[in-house]
Amino acid sequence: MSFFVSLPWIRGLSRIIGPYTAWPAVVFIALFPGYLSMFLLFSLLLDRPPQLNLDLDPPPVSLIMATYNEQKRIEETLRSLRHQNYRGLLEIIMIDDGSTDETRDIVSRSGIPDLRLIRAEHAGKAAALNRGLREASCDYTISIDADTFLHPEAVTRIMGRVLSDPPQTAAVAGCVLAKNSRQSLMTRLQEWDYFLAIASVKRQQALYQGTLVAQGAFSVYKTRVLKEMNGWPACIGEDIVLTWAMIKAGYRIGF
Repeated sequence: MSFFVSLPWIRGLSRIIGPYTAWPAVVFIALFPGYLSMFLLFSLLLDRPPQLNLDLDPPPVSLIMATYNEQKRIEETLRSLRHQNYRGLLEIIMIDDGSTDETRDIVSRSGIPDLRLIRAEHAGKAAALNRGLREASCDYTISIDADTFLHPEAVTRIMGRVLSDPPQTAAVAGCVLAKNSRQSLMTRLQEWDYFLAIASVKRQQALYQGTLVAQGAFSVYKTRVLKEMNGWPACIGEDIVLTWAMIKAGYRIGF
């Protein structure tokens, strides 16, 4: 319908700039983005994910986080971990990647039960996460960033999703939004980027059984599969490369 409606526009534009310019202009400026937007809209309207079951017995979960010079943000992250309402065991493993500020001291006096602080030589985020993975003792592993602030029900709900999804699901990407979205123009733009370009698109991808990234900022993984993939690779975008390795191995990624 959009194509036929645009024909008079294309004919009129062709008389001004020629058909070889008018056709690509209308297709790529209007029709193609319009198609993607409507595809996203109808996908979200038709999405019927499996019912989230929060009454299941909550299994023990290992939560790992790599830190490096995070003294300005780590207290907020720790506060969000302290207020989690997860009914099961939440084993928190924090790997300090050679911080030179007061990050370790802040973590040490946090008073959070079942929190272990591991001191490591500075070797990068992937190496720190893999060190934490070797210490993880639970069947499920959650990764978060040092500046991630978790909603009190975040662990409960993401575990409810991974336990409700098909059995071949190896990971579930959590919904991540910008918390400081009113701080500046850049953070306002980031809010829309996270809400539209990440959260909405990932929900659409999950509808078609194809979530492409389980982001390191907040995702849950089956520990067995993580170790099967040899953990996080030492590269930029390690969460993307890890997710694609899981997909290539035949696993499903949820949202």
